[in-house]
Amino acid sequence: MGRPARSSKAASKTPSQLLVELSEDHTKNANNVPLLVTRIGAKDAQLVDVVEGLQSYFLARLEDGTLVPGSTKPTDHADASPVSAYSAWLTRQYSAYTASLLATLEGGYEADAQLAAARALMGLVGEARGTDIDHDLYAVLLERVLTRESADSAVLQYLLATFLGYLDVRYYTLRTVCQLCTALERRESSGPGEFAYSALDVLLNAPTTCPPDAGSWCGVAEGGALAGSGAGEGARARRKRQRLEQAVGVAPERRTRWASDKLQQRAYSEAWLAFLRLPLPADIHDRVLEALPDRVMPGLSNPLLLCDFLARALDGGGFAGLLALNSIFILVTRHGLEYPRFYERLYSLLTLDAIQSRHRVRFFSLADAFLASTLVPAYTVAAFIKRFGRLALRCGPPAALVCIAFIHNLLRRHPACNQLVHRPAAPAAQGSAAAADPYDAECADPAASRALESSLWEITALRRHANPQVSTYVGVLERDLTLRSKTSEEDFAEAAQASYASLLDAELKKKLKAVPTAFYREPPTKLLHPGLMADFPGWSV
Repeated sequence: MGRPARSSKAASKTPSQLLVELSEDHTKNANNVPLLVTRIGAKDAQLVDVVEGLQSYFLARLEDGTLVPGSTKPTDHADASPVSAYSAWLTRQYSAYTASLLATLEGGYEADAQLAAARALMGLVGEARGTDIDHDLYAVLLERVLTRESADSAVLQYLLATFLGYLDVRYYTLRTVCQLCTALERRESSGPGEFAYSALDVLLNAPTTCPPDAGSWCGVAEGGALAGSGAGEGARARRKRQRLEQAVGVAPERRTRWASDKLQQRAYSEAWLAFLRLPLPADIHDRVLEALPDRVMPGLSNPLLLCDFLARALDGGGFAGLLALNSIFILVTRHGLEYPRFYERLYSLLTLDAIQSRHRVRFFSLADAFLASTLVPAYTVAAFIKRFGRLALRCGPPAALVCIAFIHNLLRRHPACNQLVHRPAAPAAQGSAAAADPYDAECADPAASRALESSLWEITALRRHANPQVSTYVGVLERDLTLRSKTSEEDFAEAAQASYASLLDAELKKKLKAVPTAFYREPPTKLLHPGLMADFPGWSV
């Protein structure tokens, strides 16, 4: 068997003819292979057929042992045997074929051509080499998909949906993402760009933990030939296993790293930590913070390593700060993190912009979870009650309704704070209760704000709110909230979704028995007309 010779007649044939000849006699017509590989680079009209036909050819050569990727390539000297020369030639054709497939991801090819190339490459990747996949080829494929803007998004979705559940693919995917993030961090560029979005899709789609019945793409796990059962084992267990192997004369096999639960968890952790060190765009940053508590932390080997990232997010304030505080709350309650200033940081996040943002439903839900415990000191809870009361006076009606519901629930959970409602306001200059309020709204520490010495005079002001729904809803605070058996907490989730449009619609749908009218001897010509001032006590022109 010598090296295949080139044929001028073969060059003039169509891809279909070349493929048929190759399938009939792959040895005699082996010279069709480089011609077909050339057709991939030339963007032939039958490109998909060429890609699939060559994939079948090379898979057959891998199966019969003729082709061994990565093997030493002998030179084509006269003293080389025909078999070794043919094997070396076949190895070069295989390398050219995989290079052409990878080039489709960055050369302006159509989506169907890119998908065909990705399917062919994954077929070659999955051809087991001992107890592992061709992870070098897979790493190059994933790098092209994640970093090349010309790669169609359908290719990434295909890889994630089809292969990420396999143990070996999951492990090498996480390792590749970690390496790409580390290289990008060292490059000190302006930012990760589109790579951040693709990498986040990979990390969020990667299973948090490896299910016990998960298979492998190379097939050794299903075939019972898994050589990685001892990966990650303890020193004593490893020595015992080695003694047994020597006693029965079994040669130790090369163990696969992806078969170890510990190494899988380490790969997952390292990939996430490397990704979080990048300068992420704001929208990616918020998506990560939302995913950390439930989707990411359970799979990390040491969630406490997130502290630096969370601390930076918390310093930024706003909704992102509250999301970061949620993760810190989990670290405190479940992982032993010491964070004594937790409620002080939460107190600082309660701003007018925060409660009026489009995220206010999630914002109030998290704040409610943090203050749900009855073990929070009364002086701290009182500070939050006063803060919500002041915010209710300054924010719009939709947010004011939520603040009132929040005050109601805190008063019901903490009976010691009901003295804020029943304590009469101290005499103040010009009848202003706020002028003599001992509560220090500017104090950053809720424990030092003297809120428990104050009174909730904000209720009286809210009872005269310009919006009738707000002024009516304040009545929930006039109940005897110490009778827990006769009261229940207000559901602020529905109120948090309210808007000006919904409040106006609800007001217009009310059925009125009598319509109040006004009669003016002198028709008003402006809003603050002298003839109207009697209807607006406290106002002056």
